Formats: sequence, structure tokens, C-alpha cells
Amino acid sequence: MRKLPPLKALRAFEVAAKCTSFTEAAHKLCVTNGAISHQIRTLEDWLGHSLFIRCNGGTKLTETGCYLQNVCTEFFSNIESACASIAKSSDKNLIKVGCSGSFLAHLLIPNLALFEKDFPDINLELTVTHGIDDLLNNKIDALIINSPPTKTVNIHAKMISSDVIGPVCSPAFLSIHKTQDIQLGHLLHTLSRHSAWEEWSYISGIPVDQNHGRKYASLMYTLEAAKNGLGLAIAPELLIKKDLYEKNLVAPFGFHNTGSAIYFCSKNHHTKSELASTLCDWLIDVA
Repeated sequence: MRKLPPLKALRAFEVAAKCTSFTEAAHKLCVTNGAISHQIRTLEDWLGHSLFIRCNGGTKLTETGCYLQNVCTEFFSNIESACASIAKSSDKNLIKVGCSGSFLAHLLIPNLALFEKDFPDINLELTVTHGIDDLLNNKIDALIINSPPTKTVNIHAKMISSDVIGPVCSPAFLSIHKTQDIQLGHLLHTLSRHSAWEEWSYISGIPVDQNHGRKYASLMYTLEAAKNGLGLAIAPELLIKKDLYEKNLVAPFGFHNTGSAIYFCSKNHHTKSELASTLCDWLIDVA
């Protein structure tokens, strides 16, 4: 066990030793003069030596104080340098990813433990965004979106998965209403993809009355409503595989490919390009 004086007292001493008075040291550490005096007194009692000479309203280091100041300066400088190096290393392995809340909640988070197991040295910072500008302005390192970005030499886009959608509902809802009731208005609409039912109806050839049903701001809420037996929701198969497997949801009409896709976007020649490529390949495997 190391026999060390209180580190808080050493820190107070190191600052006070650089100042002309305890008042100045207290101001720099955002504490009271009394707090500085108490820490210095604690350190002097522990050492059994005086560290300062009080004179003319100021302070002056003793010979012992000068020696300890040099040791403390080197000590705290080494800690500061080591911590900065560790923080820099951590940031180097950090990739900031932006995506929709639905993609985050239904695909990334459920599989996050698997990613961390496969790539323990890569740290993910996940945020909800749809904006390509966040990628261009380096607020994020990668963006997952439902349509390819407009052509730009700075962005590399790679397809993660085809956009395959279909109506889903709870098993209890299906047992009560049967498939023929799809036209009776038990529709759940997602405002962030307001044309989903129209799109699916056109692809599947099944007419639906889109003027009825409940509306929700995001797919997360729409799917929760579907799980709770409130109706049928249009959902991407990619995001509900777990719910289908666990029978929280069923897909009575199957799924259809919209011809669109989900893309992973990152900046060309970026410092995080290698990390982004690793994440993109992993997402393709998951999909």
C-alpha cells in the first residue's frame, strides 16, 4: 500500500506554489481562501515541514516547498499527458453513427452486444438524424438512410439491404379481424413515411382505404400500436425480424420489395473510413 499524502492537498499546493498568494490560488481553483489554507496546513502537518513563508500579505516557498513543487509539477504533468493520450486513443476508435430512431431501436441496439463482442476495440456513438449535412459537416462519421444521397464526390454510399415492406399486426388482432378486414380501416399510419400504405398497395395490387386509421409520428410508435392490437402497420422486414421470430408480430400478406434500398453513407478519405467500412460490412451481414 502506497503511503501518500492527500492528493487534494497536493493539487492545492501545486497551484498555490505557482501563485503569489493563497487568494490567487483560491480564485484559480474556485474555492475559498480558507479551503486553500486548510489543504496546505494538512499537507504541512503530514510532512512535518513548512512549505510556505507568509509575508507582506503574500506567500513564499521554503526550500522544502521548492523541492516539492518540482516533484508535483512533474507528477501532475505526467498524469495530464497520460490521460490526454488515453482520451485521444479512445476517440480514434470512436465512430459516430446517425440513423432514424426506428433503425436505432429495432436493429442497432438489439444487435449492439453482438457488435461489441465481434469488435471490442470499436466504440459506437449512436444518434438520431436523417440529415446528410450532419455527415458533410463532420457531426457524424456515418449515416444510414432510406434513399441514396444526391451525387457528391465527398460521399461514398453502399447498400445495406433492399427496402422490403409489408403489413404487420399482432397475432391477437389477426385472429379477430382476419385478413379480409384490411379494407375496413384498421390501418396504422407513420407520418415520417406517410405514403407507405399507398406504396405497398401499388406493389401488392391489394386496394386499401387509406383515409382511415390512426396516425403516429414515427415507426417506433406505429409498431408499438400494432403489437398492442390496434391495427395493421406497414414495416420494413429488416427492422422487425426479431418481432416476427418471437411472434410479437405476424405478416399476413408477406413482404414486397419496393425497389428502393437502405444505404450506409460515409465520407471519402475520412480519418474514420476504415472503422466505417467495418461497421458497414457488419450491418450487411446482420441484414
